[in-house]
Amino acid sequence: MTTRSVFFVSDRTGITVETLGRALLSQFEGLELQAVNLPFVDDPGDAEEAATVISRAAQRDGMPPIVFSTLVDASLREIIQATDCVFIGFFEHYIGQLSEALGVEPLSVAGRSHLSNTSEYVRRIEAINYALDHDDGISTDNLSKAD
Repeated sequence: MTTRSVFFVSDRTGITVETLGRALLSQFEGLELQAVNLPFVDDPGDAEEAATVISRAAQRDGMPPIVFSTLVDASLREIIQATDCVFIGFFEHYIGQLSEALGVEPLSVAGRSHLSNTSEYVRRIEAINYALDHDDGISTDNLSKAD
């Protein structure tokens, strides 16, 4: 079986693009995939470096890699799209349709979907920290705070 390279390219951490890309890929069985996360591609130099990595994978694999992207900046997307790849851009695919439906122009600002400022996010992090602090079962301190 031939290995196919898959890249998750983002101008931030890459969590969103990797989650969406893997959700789509989960619908296909029997694939041998080499997944690579390329986060923080937020300037032309970073995009050129990412394009080089993607181009090398295309040459090595003998077929165009799949590239999932959440890059907001069109000029950065163009650099990646110029490589020998199958480019699947999540934002540009949906932003135009949403803009038309909402009657509002998009901001085109990277990093707007991060959840770090929400109370739900803080609550989740506190729960994870509590679990890590008490996962050994040795201490019952603060057990009443378990949720």
